[in-house]
Amino acid sequence: MREQERVSLAVPASDCCCCIDLHLATLAIGFFNLLMSLHHSGQVKHNVSNVQRVVACLLASLEVACGSLLLVFFLAGRSYKFLRLGYYVAVIMAIAETLNLFILVPIAMAVDPTMIDRMAESAGSCVFGTVIDVYFAYIIWSLTRQLRLLGLDSPAPPAAGSAGVMELQTRGAGDA
Repeated sequence: MREQERVSLAVPASDCCCCIDLHLATLAIGFFNLLMSLHHSGQVKHNVSNVQRVVACLLASLEVACGSLLLVFFLAGRSYKFLRLGYYVAVIMAIAETLNLFILVPIAMAVDPTMIDRMAESAGSCVFGTVIDVYFAYIIWSLTRQLRLLGLDSPAPPAAGSAGVMELQTRGAGDA
């Protein structure tokens, strides 16, 4: 069965936040990820726990990768492969944030008594990070899906005057 004929239960978004075009939203997500990488890089100095330092470094690296790939998508003539790679990195980032929220932060709070003082801040920022990363991955997926349905996910066909097209046209005319 062809991919376009499959019925999917997942419905892509047509706009981000009901008012922003997906292309513009993806560009904004790229910039936002680069800004958030600065935040996570700053957290490396302030975290007492080595585990939280590693998590902050990992998230900062993933955010730089995702943001860079999304910006290259726009700079490279909207090359679909960069958007798709950015989507994969966004999914990995959402998974890492989810694991951090539900596994690492509770363990760190149980082991390190100084984290109790910052519990609301730590839990709140983890929840925000998880929700926003999942939403960003959904928006990027929606754009990849939109481009795929429009047929813009493959390289452009050769120009009408190129030798390959002319050769195919002559062969087709000779066969008739």
